[in-house]
Amino acid sequence: MRKRRAAYESSSIWNDTSSPDPIPRLSAHEEKVRAKHGLLSPFDTLPLQEVQNSRKAPRIKHNLVRVLTNPGVHWLTEPRSNFDNFPSYLKEVPSVSEFAFERLTGFVTSSRDSELLKLAKAHGCKFAGSTSSLTGMLSLIYLLMAEERPIDVSTLSTHYQKEPKSFTPGQRMPVSVTLRYKDGIYATDSHVEHMVQLGSTETVLSQLGTVMEKFFTMDFDKFKMAYMKREPVSLKRKEPWQESYRYAMHNQFLMRAQLDCYSNLLPGSGIFDIKTRAAVPVRYDLEKYRANYRILTIQGAWMSFEKEYYDLIRSAFLKYSFQARIGNMDGVLVAYHNTREIFGFQYIPLEEMDQRLYGHSNGQRVFGKCVGLLDVLFTEITKSFPEQSVNCTFETDTKHNLMRVWVEPAEWEGPERPIVRYDVRLRHYIGRKKVSGSEAVGSRTGGWTVAYSIWKNQRPRELILKGRRHAWQAQMRIYKFGLSANERVERKDDVDPSHLDPLADAETAGPPDDVQSLQELEKPSAVSEALASVKSDGEPGGSLDSPKPTKTSARWDSLESESSKEM
Repeated sequence: MRKRRAAYESSSIWNDTSSPDPIPRLSAHEEKVRAKHGLLSPFDTLPLQEVQNSRKAPRIKHNLVRVLTNPGVHWLTEPRSNFDNFPSYLKEVPSVSEFAFERLTGFVTSSRDSELLKLAKAHGCKFAGSTSSLTGMLSLIYLLMAEERPIDVSTLSTHYQKEPKSFTPGQRMPVSVTLRYKDGIYATDSHVEHMVQLGSTETVLSQLGTVMEKFFTMDFDKFKMAYMKREPVSLKRKEPWQESYRYAMHNQFLMRAQLDCYSNLLPGSGIFDIKTRAAVPVRYDLEKYRANYRILTIQGAWMSFEKEYYDLIRSAFLKYSFQARIGNMDGVLVAYHNTREIFGFQYIPLEEMDQRLYGHSNGQRVFGKCVGLLDVLFTEITKSFPEQSVNCTFETDTKHNLMRVWVEPAEWEGPERPIVRYDVRLRHYIGRKKVSGSEAVGSRTGGWTVAYSIWKNQRPRELILKGRRHAWQAQMRIYKFGLSANERVERKDDVDPSHLDPLADAETAGPPDDVQSLQELEKPSAVSEALASVKSDGEPGGSLDSPKPTKTSARWDSLESESSKEM
């Protein structure tokens, strides 16, 4: 199999070397030297390789374990009978102002995580990152691959069959990161220095997520003693509480995921994540975050759990699913609230998120391709400024199926800081047949190959800078409302900026100057030769796909309302 894979990956299919960017026009030889072409083979679908789990994750409390094994939404208080399905003290959301955040370990960036860097060096990894810094880039890579593939809302009510089936603007926002170089390793941190004039990126919602994560995994009395300001910290607990992490690798990449909770009732690792989802008006207007908006029904266009679930598909499932796979998690437990009151809970398995996103439950097939391309991209962009820390901004233009990556040194003492822009374009094949990105993502079986082209944009420096300013202005639409351009998944920033209005002072932005109809980069005959060793009816070396999934459902009509209360 190794010989076959090596032959497959070394195949050259790039006979047409015409310039992908007609300004300036390059010779065929210059273009061949300038562009990087390669393949992500059907083998790039395997799960991440386990490296280490730091410590055991906590258990869920307050009788919430029932939510994990019973599909659908669980009211905290049954509206018809006014009966509490869970302890009544869960109704009131703990106040952020009364929470002692200093008693937490605090978020540790990738570049400051000594354990992450030590493991990366020990396993020969060149890149290291946490879910908070990686999932934004992985989401943009997915948008490039999927080519506006619609989400699956077939399990929702009639109203949502007519609603948009695309991802929200918040999911499409450009992402900025810093690759911090030290001792042969690039650690990925979120980069927000260009937004520092707007103040802190921490929000009420991200803080609430941290509070409720602890609230749901501790006995009520212990929670109050441990984290409420009015309670003195125990003499036995002078050090901050430590978090639990999973470390896993893919090729040159070592990744870290925070592990929120564990239950032996769940399959696989038993690990799941805790997400807190603020209701619609709260997400759209943080200035009035203590809203009186309440969830009153299971289904419906407004004030319903179904509305929140629909918004989750469009705005959060991508990052939730990527984080779950990095952490080897079974799914996520969602608590729906309005910052003042918790309305109910729902457990969403990873397979269900896959079904809503891709139309099938084999999301590992998609995740493997996204991680593989990120590995390739990091390898290329770090060549521009070797052994230096670099700032990068990623943007996906779904209209033109193009990704742009701006790269510059993080530190520079010269008069003019250099900047490079990489452009990325993909083609997809199932077996030997060329297909659209949407069709490839939606495929359950068959050898899926991704052919990528990465090239340095040759436009003048001032135009490259103008394009990056355009990307930063898109981030400003979030920062205008005090939100983070990079959703810090580990801190539970679940803000959905899908309805944010454009900046009042932003430039009127049309398509970037250099977007034109680009020529195909390969010839059909060359493609056939390169893919000759790939089975047209399955994965090389055996199928890596799961059996045909049974249809999953959100089961809005099967509300769990057992009359059991934790005493």
